[in-house]
Amino acid sequence: MKRILGKMSIHHLFDWRNRVGDTIQETIAAFLTDGDVGEHVAARWVETPKAVIILQMIKNDPECGGIFAFDRESSQWYLLDFERFDRPLTPSIFDRLFREYKLFNYLDQPGLLSKSRQAKA
Repeated sequence: MKRILGKMSIHHLFDWRNRVGDTIQETIAAFLTDGDVGEHVAARWVETPKAVIILQMIKNDPECGGIFAFDRESSQWYLLDFERFDRPLTPSIFDRLFREYKLFNYLDQPGLLSKSRQAKA
């Protein structure tokens, strides 16, 4: 089966252990406000007790988005990157990618994020 954006790779971003909030909402809010690119929002948010995957977008910019995963067990952030990222990453594209790339597996087994990082998935 040919995937919409080709091969996916996972890149470790950073250790967030010293920045984890009391709730997952606080943790995600801190991640969204980190940096100076603009105001970010989580246009999609899928969570399990073990991990969270979000579609992060710049507020009021439907052409700018990225998929990030947070391993709640190890407090690590990851970027999910796609070989043919040639179109805006919108919520509807995220929904399709979530199904097509079986992203729930990373929510159910977040250890796969570290095993797969910087390797083609």
